[in-house]
Amino acid sequence: MNMEEMLRQRASVKQKYVDADQLKKDTKKELDDFDAAIFARFEAEGVTSVKIAGLANFVMADKVYASILPDKKEQGMAAIKRHYPDLVNETINGNTLSAFVRDAMKNDRELPADISECLKVSPKKELRQLQA
Repeated sequence: MNMEEMLRQRASVKQKYVDADQLKKDTKKELDDFDAAIFARFEAEGVTSVKIAGLANFVMADKVYASILPDKKEQGMAAIKRHYPDLVNETINGNTLSAFVRDAMKNDRELPADISECLKVSPKKELRQLQA
C-alpha cells in the first residue's frame, strides 16, 4: 500500500470513528427519551420495578448529582473546605499540565528538578487530518 492509499484508508477509518461517536450521541438521546417515558409510566402505575422474564429486572432508582455553581466556585470551595475538609482534594487538570510541559519542551525550558522528578512525560506522535 503506497502513502496515498494509506492516508485515504486512514481518512476512511477516521470518518467511521466520527460516525460512531454521532451514533453514540443519538443512541444516548434515544435512551434518555425512553427512560423519561418509562419513569412517567412507573409513576402513573405506582410501581418502582418491573421484571421481564428472560431479560432483566428494571428498577427505578433515585440519584442525586451536585456541582458548585460556576459563579460561586471560590465561595463554594471555601465553604466546603471549612465544613467538610475531607471532601476537597487539590488537583491539577491533566490537559493543562500537559500543555505546560509541552510548551516548556517546545521552548527548551527545563522544569525544576523537584517538579520533573514527579512527572511521567510520554511524548507521542499524532497524525492530524486537516481539511484540504
